[in-house]
Amino acid sequence: MIFSLRLLRRNLGYKLISIGVAILLYVVAYLQQNPRRSTNVYVQPQPRGLSADMALRQPVGGYMVSLTGVPTAVEALRSQGLKAFVNLEAARPGTSKLPVEYEVPEGLRPHVEVEGPVVVDVVLERKRRKPFPIEVQYVSRPPAGYTFKEPETRPDRVHVAGLESDVNRVASVVASLDTQGAAGAITDVVDVVARDVNQEVVEKVELQPSRVRVELGLKEVPATQNLLLSPVFVGEPARGFRIDDYSFRPRAVTVAGSRERLAALTSLDVPVTVEGLSEDLEREVVPRIPPGLRLLRRERVFVIIRVQPNRAAPAPPPPPGEPAPPPAAETPQEGATP
Repeated sequence: MIFSLRLLRRNLGYKLISIGVAILLYVVAYLQQNPRRSTNVYVQPQPRGLSADMALRQPVGGYMVSLTGVPTAVEALRSQGLKAFVNLEAARPGTSKLPVEYEVPEGLRPHVEVEGPVVVDVVLERKRRKPFPIEVQYVSRPPAGYTFKEPETRPDRVHVAGLESDVNRVASVVASLDTQGAAGAITDVVDVVARDVNQEVVEKVELQPSRVRVELGLKEVPATQNLLLSPVFVGEPARGFRIDDYSFRPRAVTVAGSRERLAALTSLDVPVTVEGLSEDLEREVVPRIPPGLRLLRRERVFVIIRVQPNRAAPAPPPPPGEPAPPPAAETPQEGATP
């Protein structure tokens, strides 16, 4: 036993060097027979299993991964492109760290190793779809004597779709119509735009549909004229009374309509019932508006009527040469002493 240990220790340094050289030669020979190669490739993970009511707030960020293995296998995988996937089936709104799956073709798996991140950050948000009426904007420059009617759109509303936070920013949906130089009614198909409360365009939403038909008709601007009110008395005051005076409040009203009809008028008739009237009266009345005309403003009209008892007519003078009749005797008042 002692002899064996002495034999092993003899020329120990040379022996260790020999072992090291042998191992090195083995590694060199192995690598010559089984060479290895490393390279870096860019990977953009793709989402899988995303529910219909969810969306990525931003794409999953790409990065570099390392491929190491047999040169032919590494080159084949690099040429094909390494695919990476993120499973989003269990993801919730907000930011989540989810595992990455690298997809290596089955024939290359034993010969290539992939080194890269095992988890990535994913930001998810719920989708939303909301209807909006269409607001038509235009510069009002109609032909002389006309004005534009209220615009009509077909359809009368659009749906705004996108991420919930983006849809919530939308305050209105606007269709802009060019009316410059219009000689008549306008019909056009125009784009619609989503705008926020500051009238800034909201870009990251989809409008369904994105174009609408706008119709902008014309109507004649009505002429106006102030007309005095004229009473048309219906009936007679009570016996022994007469109408002493009347007035209207207001004295005149503004009427709108065609110029031809207004040109033929100087006043408006107002029916006033005075049948059996024996005292002053103030009453609300309604002017008689001819067909095709209208009051420009809705306002209440009142008539004020003053009545007086009839006065006895004086006796006619006697014929020439005849004495005047004696004055009528006064009738004693009740309770007076004869």
